[in-house]
Amino acid sequence: MLLKGRDSMKARIDMDAPQTEALSLYSGHFYRVLDKQRITDKIQNDSLRVFILSAGYGIVEAQEFIQDYDAKMEGSIARTWKNEGLTKIIAETLLKYQPDKVFGFFAGEKNWAGSISKYRYFYSEGVKQALSQGLKATEAGCFYRAEGQSAGPILSALGLCFMEAVSSDFSDAVINSVNEGGFRPDRYPSVLLKYDRFV
Repeated sequence: MLLKGRDSMKARIDMDAPQTEALSLYSGHFYRVLDKQRITDKIQNDSLRVFILSAGYGIVEAQEFIQDYDAKMEGSIARTWKNEGLTKIIAETLLKYQPDKVFGFFAGEKNWAGSISKYRYFYSEGVKQALSQGLKATEAGCFYRAEGQSAGPILSALGLCFMEAVSSDFSDAVINSVNEGGFRPDRYPSVLLKYDRFV
């Protein structure tokens, strides 16, 4: 299914662009605040596995080599991925690897109808499907925007929250802190993030 979905996005991929590790290729507000070396080190010592939801590729591992593309997970592209079964692809990936903890970091709404951008929808539905089909995670949920209007600060705040979670090895203390009181970074005081716990 993933390969079929990627095939449907071929026209959006810059086939002349160099193959680049996904974590290095992405450069939006979320990615600019990341300590990519720390993330890479944790991936390489098997203490972290990072998947990226991608409008061009569906789902990619952080160290997977991909090419630049022109697509956002909205409108007809989001509908294409819905038809190609991206929710099921996410669920099958989780069932294959059986992670103990699963976390997402997204700005949009969890429902299809509530948001232009569909990243959070696909993540939430994919994880919930996996949980209903045998994923044995002890913790799963989504860090999301509760307050804030501007995309740049929201995505940057999500990136900072991700790094705080990574630095703590996704400790219960950090997760519970965001779940109970939210996460409002000093750099972006207009943004409040919260945590939607699935299990």
